[in-house]
Amino acid sequence: MTPRPLAEVVTDALLAGCDKCFPASCQPCDCQPGGVHVARLAKAHRLRLIGDTDLMSVLGQLGVFTPATVVTADAEVPSWT
Repeated sequence: MTPRPLAEVVTDALLAGCDKCFPASCQPCDCQPGGVHVARLAKAHRLRLIGDTDLMSVLGQLGVFTPATVVTADAEVPSWT
């Protein structure tokens, strides 16, 4: 299965809450405009909001990451917090 565009994955991840920064529902993580923590992506995956291929594609692009790593829909390089 082909992974979806990063912007779509991040948008779907917004439906899951973030256990790192606790933003309001459907709002980006507080650390960076438009960004989501890797922890939020993992939670969205557990809730079946994003698929295996989507999550693995994002994590594969990051290389090294922690749950606090921030992914933005428009960035090619991850932001580190």
